[in-house]
Amino acid sequence: MFEVLHSSAGAGKTHALVKHYLGHCLKGDDHAAYLHVLALTFTNKAAAEMKERVIGYLEKLAKGEFHEGPMRDLLEHLQRQSGVDEATLVIRANAVLVHMLHNWSEVAISTIDAFTRKVVRPFARDLRLDADMQMTTEQDHYRSRAVEALIEEAGNDARITELLTQACMQLLHEERSWDPVKPLLELSNELQKESAIGPLEKLRSSNSADIIALRDRLNKETAAFRNMVHAIGKKSLDLFAQHGLGDNEVAHGKGGILSYFRKLVQFSDEWNPPGPNALKPMETGKWNSGKASASAIAALDRIANDLTTLFQEAEQLRIDQHSHYLVQRAVARELLAAFALHELDAKLEALKREDAVAFFSDLTRRVAEVVKHEPVPFIYERLGEKYRHFLIDEFQDTSLLQWNALLPLIENALDTGGSALLVGDAKQAIYRWRNGEVRLFVELPKVFGRSDDPVEILREATLDRNFKNGEPLSHNRRSAQRIINFNNALFDALATQLPEDLQKVFDKHDQRTSHKDEGLVRMDRAAPGVRGEEATQEMLDHTLGYLDQALRDGFAPGDIAILVRGKRVGRAVAEHLMEHGHAVVSPDGLQLAADPAIQLLIDLLRFIHAGEEAIAASVLQWQALLDGSRPNDEDGNSLPLFPPSDVLPDPLALLRTWLKDHGDPGLRTTVAALVIELARANNLDPATDSAVLTLLDEVHSWTTDHAQDIGGFLEHWERKGGERNAGASGSTTAVRIMTVHKSKGLQFPVVIVPDTRMTGGKNHGELFWVDPGAAVPELDVALVRDNKTLRNAGVPELVTEEGLRILDEMNLLYVAFTRPEQRLYAYVPDSNDPVNKALIEFINASPHLVSDRGSTEKPRRSTVVAPSEPLVNVTSGGALPALTIRFEAPVDWDPEAPETHSAFGTAVHAVLAASRTKDDLQMAITRSVAAGDLTSAQAEVLLRTLGPRIQANDLAPWFAPLADVRSEAALITAEGNSIRPDRMLIEGDRIRVLEIKTGNPSADHADQLQGYFALLRELGHVHVDGAIWYMATGALIPLQ
Repeated sequence: MFEVLHSSAGAGKTHALVKHYLGHCLKGDDHAAYLHVLALTFTNKAAAEMKERVIGYLEKLAKGEFHEGPMRDLLEHLQRQSGVDEATLVIRANAVLVHMLHNWSEVAISTIDAFTRKVVRPFARDLRLDADMQMTTEQDHYRSRAVEALIEEAGNDARITELLTQACMQLLHEERSWDPVKPLLELSNELQKESAIGPLEKLRSSNSADIIALRDRLNKETAAFRNMVHAIGKKSLDLFAQHGLGDNEVAHGKGGILSYFRKLVQFSDEWNPPGPNALKPMETGKWNSGKASASAIAALDRIANDLTTLFQEAEQLRIDQHSHYLVQRAVARELLAAFALHELDAKLEALKREDAVAFFSDLTRRVAEVVKHEPVPFIYERLGEKYRHFLIDEFQDTSLLQWNALLPLIENALDTGGSALLVGDAKQAIYRWRNGEVRLFVELPKVFGRSDDPVEILREATLDRNFKNGEPLSHNRRSAQRIINFNNALFDALATQLPEDLQKVFDKHDQRTSHKDEGLVRMDRAAPGVRGEEATQEMLDHTLGYLDQALRDGFAPGDIAILVRGKRVGRAVAEHLMEHGHAVVSPDGLQLAADPAIQLLIDLLRFIHAGEEAIAASVLQWQALLDGSRPNDEDGNSLPLFPPSDVLPDPLALLRTWLKDHGDPGLRTTVAALVIELARANNLDPATDSAVLTLLDEVHSWTTDHAQDIGGFLEHWERKGGERNAGASGSTTAVRIMTVHKSKGLQFPVVIVPDTRMTGGKNHGELFWVDPGAAVPELDVALVRDNKTLRNAGVPELVTEEGLRILDEMNLLYVAFTRPEQRLYAYVPDSNDPVNKALIEFINASPHLVSDRGSTEKPRRSTVVAPSEPLVNVTSGGALPALTIRFEAPVDWDPEAPETHSAFGTAVHAVLAASRTKDDLQMAITRSVAAGDLTSAQAEVLLRTLGPRIQANDLAPWFAPLADVRSEAALITAEGNSIRPDRMLIEGDRIRVLEIKTGNPSADHADQLQGYFALLRELGHVHVDGAIWYMATGALIPLQ
């Protein structure tokens, strides 16, 4: 059975999912049935919540606690599914619970990304992915590097040089900055969109010469069209001028036919149909105004036929060619950008291969490519019949590629007696910018975007044949009556703003209430014409008033959430509330990089890594800011960090002294241990400070995936780490401010929406792939920049996009307005966007749905958080038994015999891998010392011994300046495993492998090298040889 369940806000979607999940688990006596059920969500938080709910329900079932609330509903569902009595269900629940807890890793409740990664990993080689790849979310960093790599090719690659030169010239022609970096970075955002995958494939067969030639032809044709329009306008105006006719003598003056012809002379893009005043002279035959003299009337009569002919020529041009012109001009402007996007994509893929990383979207993309045309995709063969039942949550946010990747599994399950349940709420589809495609959900059981491929047609037929539309979840268990009634009526009215094909999103959206309390809805409208700073101040004042009213009526600050469209409004509201004495918690304030204690610890890491004076000064400033023990002056102000003196303070000396006084912290074990040491030295306790604890988690996560490398972690911090949210403390003393996107899935007793406009900052001017049709027959698809003129010209893709934007705004408003339990306050500014205008019209027409005064109802629940047990500081000493672990080398350590110290051997390998030539050796050793991998004494020995050795005749070829050398490059075996020779020298059709050993000689070493030779020969390399270099003795043993 293929069941689709339409939910609404507050309707108990998670309960419904868990109910169906347990239905599969407890239907029979097989206590391992859950192994055949796969539940997919979109966030780790949602997956964790579902697992917790599953265990919680099983525990209650096993104890027989199922006679109230959700458990009663669950029991009835399970009895209908299984046909057994309560006692049998108790026995089954207990057996399943025990089995599940003993096999917790086999419980298949995860995110779609995690499941895709699990499926892909055994087939990394088949899917052209590195078997040792690491997943990364640093897309911005890699896109920026791709832009840098492309620009670096200028002057080296003739094709790219020409492309960038032409792009710069076009920027200058458009009177923009000639620097291509910013436009290319903006352009690289397209690489995140699934809609770009197909067009980029089609561009692979193009070359820069053809692209530039096509652009020149389009520019020539559009210029010719403009000249034709200008000529008609000029000829018309010349007729008026030659006969001495002015605005006062021509019908309707400046607003009539004269205005029409003047616009033709100024024509560039926009060309609207003529208005009624411009048409009247042709319709009535009267060309003159009431003020025209007899001679003017006679002159107008003489030129009327010529003017009519010119007008008809112009209108014929507009009707026949204007749309073509607009498309040609838009395509020509972005043609080089589209081709550059293909080049950027190639650079991005090369960078990811070099770093052995992948984006989560890469996995979905590769799987979707494989399964698209295969009835039985090979990557799913290993799963066999493991999963027979599928549950997918938040389906409205699924992307087209994700759905295509899952379809074969669901088809197989349905064809073999299994089932699939898809749960979602199209009204809460707010992640289109992350490739979410709401139409996938709306069109079910039809497959939105399906091609005519026979495999896809069969899959759609399977869904259609097994389809069942589930009973909608329409019982709202969250909000009070007035809030539900208001939203029911409001979104009925707003839905009329949508295109007809999208109005079905709000079909049957009405909800019923589960609560008896009346609740409060208050909407305050701005006075017409109030804009700018005055409107902002009015918005802030209303928000403060709403907050004060809720607090007076007994709600705690922690009961109140303020929901905003973007961070700019959030910051303004936070500052305004704090100025009036209110404590707030906002996403910006929770970012790690915004916490002074975290900035102190990061600057300390920077100093230990680089030792720069400016960083030392910054550390001292943060310490002074955080140190509440410094004495104050007579006025109660803290005394300056450095008292007045004729001698300038030395930050380097001061900080080095401080470090020495606190045990001279350094990288002895792990970066996380170093951070703990630095935190303690500054009286910061990770066990009680959530920000420091989150920093430690970030450090541990990165170093586990990469290395114990301070420099590498700091680079990651600059790119991404500081954006991480430290998490709210759960205090009831602060008002929460968050974006609407962050609020999804949450609920609050009181919600304040300071600004009901839900338009995004970049709604227009975005890039889109369109079919240019007959306007540019050479291209099947082209990149254009959205604008009003193109949309008015009826470009189908842009018309569709306009409707989807309105849906985005409406859905954001729906999410915001359905978060409150008891009270909803909103300020409605005066604006021209269609959703907000429709909201104003609705409020004006339905005053009975909006409260004018406060409700006397008390809060339903208290947000007081029960005190939790304090975290145990496992890093401290106390009564814990001491462990004797040596982390530093003994005093008799001999750097001439590194084979006895594997850590030293690892460091030496890293130094040599980073030394492409002999000239790189000193820098590689210096970095290793800075990272804590080598001591200064070890570094001196290495520099003294390794330098001359790698310049010797037998080793020199592997370190030559112009040699094509690959250090620790991954080779993938037939089994999908990765092996990494220390060094490969490529000399034409010959490959020479160098294996470096820091220990004693062994026969296994020769076998290892021969294994490399065999694999390289399997890959088609005929001439392969190499050598083993034993560093302890200096011997180089050649092998063939």
